[in-house]
Amino acid sequence: MRPDDPIGSDARKLRRARRLGDQPVCVLCGEQNPAALTRVDRSLLEDHHLAGRANDKTLVAIVCRNCHAGLSEAQRDSGIGLHHDAERVPLEQAEAVLRGLADFFEQLVKTLRQWADEIARTVSLLDHHHPEWRQLK
Repeated sequence: MRPDDPIGSDARKLRRARRLGDQPVCVLCGEQNPAALTRVDRSLLEDHHLAGRANDKTLVAIVCRNCHAGLSEAQRDSGIGLHHDAERVPLEQAEAVLRGLADFFEQLVKTLRQWADEIARTVSLLDHHHPEWRQLK
């Protein structure tokens, strides 16, 4: 597809919208721009299979490419089998689901703490520079 192909561009945007749904956002870092493209013509937001696609095709979260790369690396570090293996039994798939969820929740906890810290800094700045803000309820 040529970069100046409006039909191809619209088709790509429609496929992305179908895949990611309405108003997608990275659940970890808050990135909201699915139209932002890199040089390789891929969406900035992607589906991350929390247990690896080979273990559970339906357990997904929308994350940005940076968070996706970090989560996928955490899956490999946790020993989650990301490739199809005919020898893998359901109990091993359940293990992969639990490890994948643990990796995801660890990252989510870090993100939530960062957001809470940012709110605390904002409150401190407001208290210092605009103490009257607390009267606005």
